[in-house]
Amino acid sequence: MKNILMWSLLLCLSSAIAQNPKSTFDTEIYSSSNYMVGIPYKVLGDGFINTIQMECNATGDKVKFYIYADEDNAPGELIVSSNEIKMSLSQLSITFEDTFLEQGTYWVFTQFEKDGKFLKANVSNNLSKVFYKGLAFGDTPPQTAYDFEEYTGHQFPISLIYKPQKLHDEIRLFPNPTIDNVHIISSNDKYFVEVFDQQGRLLIEDWSEQKEFDIAFRQYQKGTYFIKIDHKQSYRIIKE
Repeated sequence: MKNILMWSLLLCLSSAIAQNPKSTFDTEIYSSSNYMVGIPYKVLGDGFINTIQMECNATGDKVKFYIYADEDNAPGELIVSSNEIKMSLSQLSITFEDTFLEQGTYWVFTQFEKDGKFLKANVSNNLSKVFYKGLAFGDTPPQTAYDFEEYTGHQFPISLIYKPQKLHDEIRLFPNPTIDNVHIISSNDKYFVEVFDQQGRLLIEDWSEQKEFDIAFRQYQKGTYFIKIDHKQSYRIIKE
């Protein structure tokens, strides 16, 4: 699997961008269009992720990104997908809706529309864990990564923009995972609540006029769900 693009990410616990030293990325790697490829990413504190940046060759070709949860040191369920964007600048930025991630490990995958040499790699760490899956560009990504294949390989300069949760708009959701209800505590007295399944289907919409609010999950099957507050802040919930 030597011709597949591989990624390495660093997290900055502020609104700034954090990257690996560029001097270590000095080897061109050929990337195949019919694969999505990802590596583990450590989130060092709770907050919202809404932008991915990468250093690239401004080829005009398109790229997409996906973030998966971690399960036993391997990618698990899909959390969020980006739209496609052209690599028209040497530093690419792609945004998506604010997605709340708790401290822990996640997997970031990328996929190119065409074959080519888009980035330079750091090939010094032969133990870098990489997972990949065959997927045509534009096709729907798998909701789970349990059948993805693994190998070890290279690293690439990618950064996520991290936005800490604002103290004046603090929201807590628990328990997570849950087998019954999810309890919401907000610093706001009024807020709109939506619940979506992993396919993006709206299951619940309601308006809370108090700081605390309960959502019943007992009737739903096991899996991943998303609670969105005021149409913008999205929280991943696991139903067991």
